[in-house]
Amino acid sequence: MTPPATRPLSQTVGLVGGLIVFAVMLSVAPPEGLSVAGWRVLCVGVLMTVFWFTEAIPVTLTGVVPFMALPLLGVSPADKVAASYFTPVLFLILGGFFMATAMEKWGMHKRIALAALARAGGSARSILLAVMATTAFISMFVSNSAATLAMLPVALAIVAATLSPGTDEGEHRRFGQAMVLGIAYGATLGGFGLIIGSPGNAAAVAIFQKVYDQEIGFALWAAFGLPLVILSVPLAWLLLSRLIFPFRLAGMDRDAVRGAVGDPGHWSATDIRLVTILCIALAAWIGMPFVRMAIPAMSDPHVAMLAAVALFLVPAGPGKGPLLTWNDTRVMPWHLLVLLGGGLALAEAIKATDLSQWLQLQFAGATALSPFVQLAVLALATLFVTEFVTNTATVSAFLPATVALAGSGHIDPVTLGMVTAFAANWGFMMPAGTPSLALAYGTGRLTVPQMAWSGFFMDAGGVLLILAVVLGVGAVVL
Repeated sequence: MTPPATRPLSQTVGLVGGLIVFAVMLSVAPPEGLSVAGWRVLCVGVLMTVFWFTEAIPVTLTGVVPFMALPLLGVSPADKVAASYFTPVLFLILGGFFMATAMEKWGMHKRIALAALARAGGSARSILLAVMATTAFISMFVSNSAATLAMLPVALAIVAATLSPGTDEGEHRRFGQAMVLGIAYGATLGGFGLIIGSPGNAAAVAIFQKVYDQEIGFALWAAFGLPLVILSVPLAWLLLSRLIFPFRLAGMDRDAVRGAVGDPGHWSATDIRLVTILCIALAAWIGMPFVRMAIPAMSDPHVAMLAAVALFLVPAGPGKGPLLTWNDTRVMPWHLLVLLGGGLALAEAIKATDLSQWLQLQFAGATALSPFVQLAVLALATLFVTEFVTNTATVSAFLPATVALAGSGHIDPVTLGMVTAFAANWGFMMPAGTPSLALAYGTGRLTVPQMAWSGFFMDAGGVLLILAVVLGVGAVVL
């Protein structure tokens, strides 16, 4: 019999400590200028934050806390709290899940990887860049972990192909380390490109809409996300190949690379049908202003769900059934909908009471700082927390609080939302921080100090890059 797992001390401390802090806060009078309802919402927010940060209870279960606590505390009726758990953006997330599942089912992400890398060649550094760029592209459409799993075997095959009797072992080892970590970085960075690239992206959009009554559509997100991907992948490549794991290996010809990664083969009718649906959805998202000229009520979530319905209806081929079946959806991360719903419910409660105005008054002194300094502090704090907490939980905890900075009127809410979203998904230091980093560590080619050292440079440069991209793009599109 397997012995029961021991509960970590940090979880026990978080559970007991969080409940004690929650009880003490409820027992005292609210501070001046804040209503009883607003104070109780703040108490619930503090409890959820402690539970999220310590994982005192499963992260998803923390998302249920608003539904249990807010009605019992007399803040809002249960039916109203339950209604706030769902928003149109969640249909966009759901549609993205369906599309990613279909891509993984038919191996489309692997086909893209093989097709791209089979044409790579030249120096070992250029191959590393091709691997990272390909991983980033795949990660825009499927989960970061799926992109990593698709690319790791390919990359390791390339690394093995570079080993020859005359190869320096140290150079070869560093090349392998750069390849493995480069895939993890590429998967994480690629997730920034599109809303559907990461659950944290969609969480940020959904909570932002609740807090600010503004919509960040597919095209607007891509206007910020794609430049960040385009700039960050080459910079991460330079960091790995020149500073962290510098290597000098003889160039590889295209035939050697093709032999290492394998032949992707011909495109089947199934592949063509799947890609057609995905491309139509992408075109509709990007061209949404034109789509709305013909269908004014159309939105990004509508496109996502129409694409999902098409996947369930279009046959994959003779005797294969549809491109996607309901049985295929068992692997989808359904639990994230509850986690996101908890963040939405908390954001709605903050907005419905006077807590948002009270927070603005408490941070009035911070608004005297320059907008750049305010954003830098926000990015640093968010990035630090996300090294230890799930990305989605970090977004859910930090984004509602940005209303305190938005109250000054000096920073556009979209700017605050994008900085928070990007920083919450950025952490690169801890192997357990993201599934991609955990998979890279699992290859046995990297040590924790190596990953932390490289991640430190990624995090430090990431703050500056995030601010530069968001402020630069914002000056043009906002």
